[in-house]
Amino acid sequence: MKGSQYNIRVPKKWNGTLLIFSHGYVSPAGRAGPVAEISFEDTKGTGTDALSTTLLAEGYALAGSSYTGKGWVAADAVSSADDIYKKFVALRGTPKHTLVWGASFGGLVTEVVAEKYDWVDGALPMCGALGGPNLNFDNLLEAAWAVKTLLLPSLQLTKFTSQDQANAAASRAIAAIRSATADLTHGGAAKVALIADILGMPRKSTTHPTGRELRQFAALSDSLQLYIYFNFAARYDVEQRYGGDPSSTYVPTVPLNAAQVVEITGLHGDATALLGKLSAAQGVAADPTARQALAASGDPSGKLRVPTVTLHVTQDPIVLGANEFIFRNRVAAQQQSARLLQIQVSPPPNSAHPPYGVGHCGFSTQQVLGALNVLNQWVDTRTKPASISGLGADVVPAKALPGWPSGARK
Repeated sequence: MKGSQYNIRVPKKWNGTLLIFSHGYVSPAGRAGPVAEISFEDTKGTGTDALSTTLLAEGYALAGSSYTGKGWVAADAVSSADDIYKKFVALRGTPKHTLVWGASFGGLVTEVVAEKYDWVDGALPMCGALGGPNLNFDNLLEAAWAVKTLLLPSLQLTKFTSQDQANAAASRAIAAIRSATADLTHGGAAKVALIADILGMPRKSTTHPTGRELRQFAALSDSLQLYIYFNFAARYDVEQRYGGDPSSTYVPTVPLNAAQVVEITGLHGDATALLGKLSAAQGVAADPTARQALAASGDPSGKLRVPTVTLHVTQDPIVLGANEFIFRNRVAAQQQSARLLQIQVSPPPNSAHPPYGVGHCGFSTQQVLGALNVLNQWVDTRTKPASISGLGADVVPAKALPGWPSGARK
């Protein structure tokens, strides 16, 4: 497995279907290394979690790899899925069906794997960055750039010499957002609301002050802080890995809606003046070679080969739901819409995946099992499901997918 760990579990009564799981992004700054997770809830790589146990009891064989390192190792993660499939075939023979699934960074990996390898029969990318790495890292950098422009002019955005330096920038940016959030009378909070709005930040969170308007605004601030944290946590990694800054900033081209303007005005801000300041600010241009290399690491084309079910939380604060909008358009451009079923779900109360706000990838066990069952039924019957069942009462239709935050990005 080229230096990575792997885990394969086969039940005594195997139903012939293999599920290959791709785990999420592991920050190089973290102490813990990646483990070979075999399911969405197998965070320790032991296969003893409730979801893995349930899937094994239902007859599925489970497999997963740790990849060969931390960070944005997309190309390695894609080849790891192929390696573990070949390992499984050598040990147990060819499965009747092989389904690939993964979450977040692993959701992106899942889709690239499904588009690349002919042994895949179905795919379930969950909370995946399906708009591709460049669009997502552009928007992350845009968040930091807007904070620099409106709140913290001395903030360093790129060209970090160490992970510690990038982490220090994140701490300064988050402190500036928190300080501005508390300024409800002199325009600081208005700046935070505008930044969050132009970036498409979610408006739901479990941590907020009382009062309906302030609750929504605090949720924007919570989401923006988390988004900023991830930007800097990954920025040094991608710059080192791909030989430069792969991301660009851009001036927002989609106007704020009337409700957003009213909110900003109510927080003693001038939306027109703030947008004007952003328009006049110097942006950041990507290193073309680094940008091309990041895209080449894994960027979904939308050229679906197999039935594909996507699962996304409506208020995801890291991988924005707008990724589904971009992916849908790519699939349509490839004339493969018949092979795509997009499912949006409301996050369950007190989501544990992970424990902040409404949560990035904040699915319940029931929702994940339901999505897997939908995909398995589709692959088994070769008929696209006419309805969705098994995901609970909080399924949200995918008709109103949010567009990408800037009209400059299609």
